[in-house]
Amino acid sequence: MQPSLSATRPLALNGAFQNGVFQSVAELGHVFRGQPWKTLSFTSAMPTTSTTKARSADSGLLDVFTLHESSIEAGKTSLNTRQPLVLKAILSGAIKRLWGTSSDLISSTQRDSIITALTNLTSGQPMVNKTELITPNLSVSSSRTALMSDASVTGLGNKEARECVLRAFSDACQTRTWNLMIDLIAQSGRYPPNASSLAGFMVEGEQHYWVNVAIDRFTGEVIDKQIEVVNE
Repeated sequence: MQPSLSATRPLALNGAFQNGVFQSVAELGHVFRGQPWKTLSFTSAMPTTSTTKARSADSGLLDVFTLHESSIEAGKTSLNTRQPLVLKAILSGAIKRLWGTSSDLISSTQRDSIITALTNLTSGQPMVNKTELITPNLSVSSSRTALMSDASVTGLGNKEARECVLRAFSDACQTRTWNLMIDLIAQSGRYPPNASSLAGFMVEGEQHYWVNVAIDRFTGEVIDKQIEVVNE
């Protein structure tokens, strides 16, 4: 390979991970598969019954592998969130090349376009798993598309550049847990002897709570909860 083309040399051959560790499961996109000079694909389209639907034979690996051994992890954001500012914060500063420089960071315009595409995708039907970032769930809708086939992502450049979106989201985000915050005001008091309806309740004390609950979407199990007393 000519020195002038060294920038395109596969990172696996350059020893990118030899003295370090994976920072994201999506970095598996640099791992060679069982074909000559082919790496695992988290972006490329494959032949399907529809020539317009992007599919990856490797997308399921995002749900199979993890960087952490604990069965329950705190602090992950749902890809189905209605808070785009949170997703923008995660994607901000994503780098298109693992060995890149500051010039390889995605711009705020590119970031905002990707987040808009993602929120539009999940507004009608939430994602069931992270695989749907790459392979659309056609059982939901025959016209459903995947984020990785959206123009906001394909316009980032080559395979490594496009996979920067997955490198940012794959370990910081999840789809299985609903995180809910309940704003609760508990009142204590009594009913006077002449009360004839609920409106006659006399409030003598009040306490404000924020209750944060994590619920498994598949089983309905409450995974964790935290109660915070609000002092105003």
